[in-house]
Amino acid sequence: MDQLSTARDLVDSLAAALPPGWWAAAAGVVAATGTAFPHWEAAADVFLPCLGWTPAGGRPLAFPDFSVRVGTRLQLSDVFSMRAVRFEQFVGLAVAPSLPSQDAVPLLWRTLERLWRLRWENNAQEPYRRLVVNGLATGERVGGQPCTCGASPADRDHHYWTCPVASAVVAELTTGLRRWRPAGFSVVQRSAVWLVLPPQGVRQPLWDVVCLA
Repeated sequence: MDQLSTARDLVDSLAAALPPGWWAAAAGVVAATGTAFPHWEAAADVFLPCLGWTPAGGRPLAFPDFSVRVGTRLQLSDVFSMRAVRFEQFVGLAVAPSLPSQDAVPLLWRTLERLWRLRWENNAQEPYRRLVVNGLATGERVGGQPCTCGASPADRDHHYWTCPVASAVVAELTTGLRRWRPAGFSVVQRSAVWLVLPPQGVRQPLWDVVCLA
């Protein structure tokens, strides 16, 4: 009942905002035809389907098709656009020559969805998810400070791949994999870590945990 009363008040406000000449014209039509003004619910049934939104790059959305889920997407459309740009930037840094970037973004989406189903505390996933959107407190993002190793700019590429500390972690991974699979293994690639792509012979669930750790 509260929602119905609110809708009725909104319709009354909309009617009050109409120019007086429109009311006079409508009254003239009613007098000439001998009909009566429709009930406000009948009028709403006519004009509500004509109202809606046209999202950027999407099909028109009629008011009767509105839902909380759709409204949330409309409200966060700018955030979603920014996230798409960040994903493109991330895969541009992460992809291997054998993996075209246009294939890497869908792969990243599937990776994030898979990791979300992993039965592990959310805080174990937070660093990786922040890495994807460049949301970690790198030296570049906190006033342009250099890395503790002395390198500058200290962006995410440096902190999580080219820094001697990060390189040492990757070298340790490489050593372990070579010990386990001495034949046919060279070095852990950036795409294997940043896109959570397991090296040959490594099971995906195990590599998920390795990369998040």
